[in-house]
Amino acid sequence: MGKQLHIVSFDVPFPANYGGVIDVFYKLNSLHSQGVRIILHCFLYGQKQQAPELALYCEQVYYYRRTIGVQGFSLLRPYIVNSRKNTALLNNLLSHEAPILFEGLHSCYFLNHPKLVNRNKYVRAHNIEHEYYLALAQSEKKWWKRFYYKIESQLLRQYEEIYSQAEQIFAISKEDQNYFRDKNLNTAYLPAFHSNTIIESLVGRGEYCLYHGNLSVAENEEAVMYLIDNVFSKLSYPVKIAGANPSIDLITRITDFTHIELFDNPTDKEMSSLIENAHVHVLYSAKRNGLKLKLVNSLFKGRFVLVNNNLIETGPLESLCKIANNSQEYIQSIKDLWTVSFTEVEIESRKEKLLEEFSNEKNTQKLIETIFFK
Repeated sequence: MGKQLHIVSFDVPFPANYGGVIDVFYKLNSLHSQGVRIILHCFLYGQKQQAPELALYCEQVYYYRRTIGVQGFSLLRPYIVNSRKNTALLNNLLSHEAPILFEGLHSCYFLNHPKLVNRNKYVRAHNIEHEYYLALAQSEKKWWKRFYYKIESQLLRQYEEIYSQAEQIFAISKEDQNYFRDKNLNTAYLPAFHSNTIIESLVGRGEYCLYHGNLSVAENEEAVMYLIDNVFSKLSYPVKIAGANPSIDLITRITDFTHIELFDNPTDKEMSSLIENAHVHVLYSAKRNGLKLKLVNSLFKGRFVLVNNNLIETGPLESLCKIANNSQEYIQSIKDLWTVSFTEVEIESRKEKLLEEFSNEKNTQKLIETIFFK
């Protein structure tokens, strides 16, 4: 029969257009390339549709409608978990005696179900979810959303105990690994899966500073506003800001500056060009809340990458970035980098460090070894 694996995804992982589903999609791709027969279970909601492309990587794909709105709420479980309760999922998991990989706490409703007690079950932890939702509450402007995020954060903290029912947790960062280990959970570090296979950074100088991310996320809007007000507005170098669905407030703020340009909902091709031709990738976060795939993509495809400590862990990535932790340090770092050419030395360093830790092929081998041979 070979190696067969259930994967329960919180969302349809195609198109792979944001951090969580990028990790899921490229994990599917890589597992398939190494001979794993995948039974994929995923939830439909929002604008996502069934994706025929997933049949290229999966033996079977099941879709379930997420319960949105009041019917999805519970006083006992987080909304992101309870709204993915579906008995058809349980029945389909029972129909094939294969190990199960639950993607995120979101998908763990059946992790402790009595009918699955003898099954090998694993969880990919995409985040420390209660910390992430607390950060969302702190960034949110609308009071009712702040209230929801705070309640959800409390429920997520309590519900995290369900992880004890898994054979192993696969943490997306070393900090998350330490957090779960402190909770006496069997945890391994498994870096994020992504679209990159080679270092594509170009030598020489780029033409502008770049910030990119999903601009509809409150945390990202907060980061951009900080950079505009405290860094970009104090410099005369060209700046480009790119991402999905910027707010009216952000659009209006950018129009105040002639040297700052907004790229609203760029295509994949446009985004690749923006990343390739930037000189300094400027990233910022007010809080620590997990690895950002835009940081990984910038290192694989871009030139200089400037971040604060909230975005980086001690380790290989830290040595590949320039670090700034206040507005003056950001300003000075951009000035210092502006006249410096990106060289083959930096590219070779990225090949050595990035391709070792963030190799999809190597990390898939670790996953297979853990699930099928331990």
